[in-house]
Amino acid sequence: MGIKPLYYYWDGRTFAFASEIKAILALQAVNREPDVGAISDYLTYLYIPAPKSAYKFIKKLLPGHTLSLPHDQGSPILRRYWRLEPSESGIQNRTDAIHAVRDELKSAVQAHLVSDVPVGVLLSGGIDSSTVTAVMSDQLSDPVHSFSVGFNSQLHDETEYAREVAEMFGTSHTEKIVDGDIAEDILDQTVRMYDEPYADSSAIPTHQVSALVRSQGVKVVLSGDGGDEVFGGYARYRTWLNRRLIDRTPLSLRRTILRSGMVSDSLLGRSIRQARLDPLQRYASYVELFTRDEKSRIISPDVSGQAEDDPYWYFRQHWRPDLDSVTRLQYLDFNTYLPDDILTKVDRASMAVALEVRPPLLDHMLIEKVFSIPSRLRWSATNQKGLLKDAARQWLPDSILNRPKRGFSSPIANWLGPNKDWAFDYIAHGEARKSGLLGPGSVTIDPMDGAWGPKIWALLVLETWMRRQSSVTPVDPRI
Repeated sequence: MGIKPLYYYWDGRTFAFASEIKAILALQAVNREPDVGAISDYLTYLYIPAPKSAYKFIKKLLPGHTLSLPHDQGSPILRRYWRLEPSESGIQNRTDAIHAVRDELKSAVQAHLVSDVPVGVLLSGGIDSSTVTAVMSDQLSDPVHSFSVGFNSQLHDETEYAREVAEMFGTSHTEKIVDGDIAEDILDQTVRMYDEPYADSSAIPTHQVSALVRSQGVKVVLSGDGGDEVFGGYARYRTWLNRRLIDRTPLSLRRTILRSGMVSDSLLGRSIRQARLDPLQRYASYVELFTRDEKSRIISPDVSGQAEDDPYWYFRQHWRPDLDSVTRLQYLDFNTYLPDDILTKVDRASMAVALEVRPPLLDHMLIEKVFSIPSRLRWSATNQKGLLKDAARQWLPDSILNRPKRGFSSPIANWLGPNKDWAFDYIAHGEARKSGLLGPGSVTIDPMDGAWGPKIWALLVLETWMRRQSSVTPVDPRI
């Protein structure tokens, strides 16, 4: 599943492993050469996709795998012991599916509550965390301690919904408003937590809510992570399916519409251009940060030359044309975005303050049950996450189940706006430029670009990581 990390180093002679990259880098025998191809991938995805890391000889152990080292000191051997394998060979009617998922939800939460210390919950007010909170409250005799973070940006703030759920179940609720004073100390803190470029800016509030939890004496919490991947909650699934309709439009008509110039910057125009892509590339275009053309204008030609020939290699190895359309997208996200972005974010941000976060929606028994149910019974374009909603209806009212999805994101563009001159100067005169990682041209990103904030944040994180490369002092591994 990828809930917990393991990194290993192998250069043909030296083998080392640890749960953090910094522990490996502290060894004298380690070659710290960066993997510039991985840096190129980072600019595409916001994170470095496994099994790569930011370092050429350090790899991430893939989820569901074991690693063994032969006695003759040969190369490490990887073996897969578990994989998600959708079958649709199980339940064939909706009522039975709802009851089965509800039972698995109860069992998953109960199993994750086993602890010798009180267990709290991270509560956003969304369906996933609200369901976990509801089941916890049903199973525990004492009030659950719930925690939330919010923002001054109304577009991103969900504390109102979290309070509603907390009041509904009588939790002891604690919340905090995160202010986005983006400066070098926040950047340095982020890079220290992740040890390599990682630019999902929701890591900032994730770390702050984790610190809030620990300040209240709580050491273990449950979360709603994984609900979107397991139950199909992302709006991009619906978008991808809807835009397939354009494929049915005759190519000659599509060309005529584009040549007219009347739709060049419109949603329709972008949709028609995306229709030229194969299905995987089209889905990747919804989640990539910098496009291939944008990267060619930012990074140096030398770095571009070391990037993968196929910019979508990472997605392509998990693309399953044999699966139905929705399950195919879920399978892709389950094996890429979930472990390398979501679970990485939560683990590093929480463990930085010694907090254990447990995601019951990623219990393997629950996952296997859900993916044995035909997709027609668990998902529809008009009722995403419908199976989870119906299973949770025993505990949650329609006001929670039917409210619009927001997702856990930060107002990074708002935070960076007042500091944009400092941000561009920090990037333009930094180590990434001096080392030849970034090209000689100026970095310009259109403020009207909807991804302006995440793109600038990604470059700031990259620059901060470059500045930290000489700050780790190796130690003698014999000590």
